[in-house]
Amino acid sequence: MLSVLTFETEEEAVEIANDSPYGLTASVWTADLNRALRVVREIEAGFTWINDSAKHFPTSPMGSQSVRVRP
Repeated sequence: MLSVLTFETEEEAVEIANDSPYGLTASVWTADLNRALRVVREIEAGFTWINDSAKHFPTSPMGSQSVRVRP
């Protein structure tokens, strides 16, 4: 499944990306590599791709960045 959401600022995009209790994977799609690297550093996910998605490797441990419990 792919969710495509709009945002006004990079900060809002990161907030949307991090608004999940799972933090499994994320993809950043942009033509601006510097922007992508800046945003990737802020996203809380186990795997994050730039202009790509869902490439898992058999030797990589699976799981999330963290499972966050929200009140």
